[in-house]
Amino acid sequence: MYLILIQAIPLKEKNKMGQLASQMSQHYRQLKATGLSHESAFSLTGQRFASQVNKPRRLKMLKTKSIFDEPDEEDGIRISVMRWHYPPEKYKGRYDEWCRDLAPSAELLRRYKRGEIDWDEYEKLYNEEMKAKTPLLKKLAERAAEEEITLLCAEKTDEKCHRRLLQNLLEQFMGD
Repeated sequence: MYLILIQAIPLKEKNKMGQLASQMSQHYRQLKATGLSHESAFSLTGQRFASQVNKPRRLKMLKTKSIFDEPDEEDGIRISVMRWHYPPEKYKGRYDEWCRDLAPSAELLRRYKRGEIDWDEYEKLYNEEMKAKTPLLKKLAERAAEEEITLLCAEKTDEKCHRRLLQNLLEQFMGD
């Protein structure tokens, strides 16, 4: 009984698993001592602890910044999600990893920068591009549940930057 319920808890929380199993076992024994049948005690124990076992995993920390903002301790892993770093020396030491596959396509970026499409259209098209990158998004969302991650781009704010759109997509994957 307990093994099935406990498997829903992330492995990183092994010590919590032991505590929860102990609490569930104690609760079950207490219910059985009152004369309840095995089925009733089992069911009530499951109901009591279901909210603790089935809690959705939350992002540990996923934030966005301009790549030119000074790094700080709370940034965790700084991941550049820019298509280009030009000139390269301008970006040296400003990021830990570079994931250009999560940047908008060169064509989408060009059309937006030239004013051929507005922000709403850009947002729609970027989200469509990311549908093809679902496995990569899921992998990054899993990482974000385990460690602090900061998504970086050259824009000063994230109001009209794909890094905010990417953050929203990752948070949706965390809800799955």
